[in-house]
Amino acid sequence: MPPPPAPPSNAFEALSAKSGTKPGATPQASAGTSAPATGGPDAEKPAKAVDPDLLAEFKKAVLANQKLSKMAIVEVLSVQIDGLTKADAKVMLDQVAERRGPGRTKVWELKDDQ
Repeated sequence: MPPPPAPPSNAFEALSAKSGTKPGATPQASAGTSAPATGGPDAEKPAKAVDPDLLAEFKKAVLANQKLSKMAIVEVLSVQIDGLTKADAKVMLDQVAERRGPGRTKVWELKDDQ
């Protein structure tokens, strides 16, 4: 039985030999196809519709806490409104309200179509 081959003197060559790519090439470039990434944090998820039962209470809570940051207002809305999760609060907030104003004086206001 012959002895195993000697390891490469360069660590990067050893890594690229295992993955089957050329040294200095990215795995995406050597794959030959550029398929879109799926399942990552930026993957597009279908937006839920605004729950009409909670909409009036939601709008009042947004206007009552209009100076808060997005993270803080989502937390407050999920605590104040029964049956509303943080994910649902974030989706509803994106659909119903937006931050308006210059610099540090931005406040949450209801969108015109709402």
